[in-house]
Amino acid sequence: MERRRRTRRDKSLNAMTRGTVAVGFRGTALRRTPHDRAGFVGAYAVAVSGGADESVEPRLFGVLVTHRRPEELEQHLACLCRQTRSLDHIVVVDNAPAPANERSVEAYRTHAPAEYVASAQNLGPAGGIARGLRETLKRAADRDWVVLLDDDNPPSTEDTLERVFDLVCASQDDLRVGAVGLTGSRFDWRRARFLRLRDEELEGVIDVDWIGGNQFPMVRVAAVRDIGVFREELFWGLEELDFGLRMRSHGYRILVSGDLVRWARTLHGRLGMGQPRASVTTTRIPWRQYYILRNMIDILRRNGHPWAALRVAATRGIGKSVVQAVRSPRLALSGGRLTIRAIVDGWRGRLGRSLEPGTPVAE
Repeated sequence: MERRRRTRRDKSLNAMTRGTVAVGFRGTALRRTPHDRAGFVGAYAVAVSGGADESVEPRLFGVLVTHRRPEELEQHLACLCRQTRSLDHIVVVDNAPAPANERSVEAYRTHAPAEYVASAQNLGPAGGIARGLRETLKRAADRDWVVLLDDDNPPSTEDTLERVFDLVCASQDDLRVGAVGLTGSRFDWRRARFLRLRDEELEGVIDVDWIGGNQFPMVRVAAVRDIGVFREELFWGLEELDFGLRMRSHGYRILVSGDLVRWARTLHGRLGMGQPRASVTTTRIPWRQYYILRNMIDILRRNGHPWAALRVAATRGIGKSVVQAVRSPRLALSGGRLTIRAIVDGWRGRLGRSLEPGTPVAE
């Protein structure tokens, strides 16, 4: 199958001005009219790169981590085949190797080059992405970019990757830009909270602190070589936050387009939602709560915010355990032990796959 590419100089970065069909979202079809890319993107490139001309288009690599989701992987790869901006190469890291997954990757190779990496053990998202990035670095040049993909979160439209890649091309000459994405958020160090961009902010180029893994973060290869790959010892939870904060601490910018964020929110019915409130309830999945609490404490402590780490331990750890004890007395003892373990492990930096995914809280 011939790989489909479009000429980038004939397209618009403006996320609401070119026709497309929204795939997989309530059957909604969003249309946009043709727009002169040269004028809009040219002005945008001046804003982020100080007036430098756009160079030859960089290559776009992909890293996709999967774990016991053969149908989702097959559907995701099929979706990538329909993208108006094809990947130049993809690495699929399988944390639970299965023949069906290998066949899906083999079928994808008729569209574009792909490598299937069968991991001998479950590395988690953090370790899987780290493995995939290391494989990508063997092939990619510093000027290339790599998009990080979730197996169960394929692109919602056929031009999702192209929209984000337009931002890559506009930012290419500004070497301070380390990553771009569909949407992103800021991080409140004092409260250890994610701050959603307000709808009224969604104009022009916006600096954020991190981009979630399901928001198609595209990372400059040179930046990955500079700061390193994902910290695989985090295993599961907040690995994208840690990577973004490390990138910011090294002086890189992480950018989103206000127009693109607005388009994505409109597409998924999230425009006008406002800042989400912090929940005081506990998760129903104990092992996930363990990793989130442990990793958040570790990230705060490593970045010089011990008081914020103590606050998280007290409120989201011990405080939530008390709430759980009131609501489910039978789970109070085991849940409390798991919370204390997460706090101690996070504070001591005792990371890795220290709790098997799927582990229930004993009654």
